[in-house]
Amino acid sequence: MIERKVLITLLGRSEKKDGGYRKSSYRFPDGSVSDPVAFLGWELRQRTHPDKIIVLGTSGSMWDWLIEPVASLDQDRYLSLIESVDAKRVTEEQVQFFAPKLSEALNVQIDLQIIAEGQTQEEQLALLTRIAPMIEDGDALTLDLTHGFRHLPILLLMAIVYLRSIRSIAVQAIYSSFYDADSQQAVVFNISGLLKLFDWHSALNAFEKDGDPGVFADL
Repeated sequence: MIERKVLITLLGRSEKKDGGYRKSSYRFPDGSVSDPVAFLGWELRQRTHPDKIIVLGTSGSMWDWLIEPVASLDQDRYLSLIESVDAKRVTEEQVQFFAPKLSEALNVQIDLQIIAEGQTQEEQLALLTRIAPMIEDGDALTLDLTHGFRHLPILLLMAIVYLRSIRSIAVQAIYSSFYDADSQQAVVFNISGLLKLFDWHSALNAFEKDGDPGVFADL
């Protein structure tokens, strides 16, 4: 039974041009195309209608763009945030201040989390311990792996694979995209089929241990 829908999205840092971040139109698997946006996560918010959004970004991610809708509530803090983004030293305290204000403005629970770059094994495991308390039994997850450093999507995906093994959660979609120069659009893929490979791997391990072919029934 699905108790709530959760969108987990990575916030990256795109190129700035003419005072703003670069935007792309996203073409989805159903053929629909979004308006130009700087962040796929907000487009997915409109399409999936989550009950909760978890935004994961590093100290250099474009937090200034994300928080811009509520910047006027504390202009001094926002200007300080812009400086921190430029210097790649945004703190947890800076984003947490704006999180409840952004939640109220967008009418959805939003959790903003600063994560490490994942350069060491300790930082890689820290991503799992960071998101684990935010995921509950019964959650239906949508993952957005589009933004962020190239290795962070892999770490996030593996963290979710692990959480699937210890909690009753469902993954409805895993979105990733690439920019197509011919169409000048970003093409979005749902790569949730990858989870079937992990399911087969688990079933094979169980079969080798117990010899029960029933583990393959659902697959």
